[in-house]
Amino acid sequence: MGGICSATGGNFHVKYRQGDLLGKGSQGKVYLCIDRETSEKYAVKVIDRSAKSAFSTYRREVDLCRACDASNQIVRVVDEFIDSMHCYVVMEKYACHLRKALKWVGKENGNAIASNLSNAGLRRI
Repeated sequence: MGGICSATGGNFHVKYRQGDLLGKGSQGKVYLCIDRETSEKYAVKVIDRSAKSAFSTYRREVDLCRACDASNQIVRVVDEFIDSMHCYVVMEKYACHLRKALKWVGKENGNAIASNLSNAGLRRI
């Protein structure tokens, strides 16, 4: 796969080994990925660029995660890559059901996260 680039430079398939499917949703599929140099395990969200809104979805997700980077309750984006067919968002590997965890965080923190996003100038989606 040629033409893959990263904000940090490089190629997804050179830096990481893609593993088993962890889950899938309307925006893409999430796989285990392992850093080839450190053996650190991450999750990578792979978004198919053939969908009309794929790039804007990818950009919005990365921007939201980076805006909340200081929070220890938001999954941290580690790296990002784009090629002609896919967008790759490499994130910390979360070890539970994300939807249930997000509901729990919402209950525990009320609207604190929404307030932080609003203060960062981001609109609710």
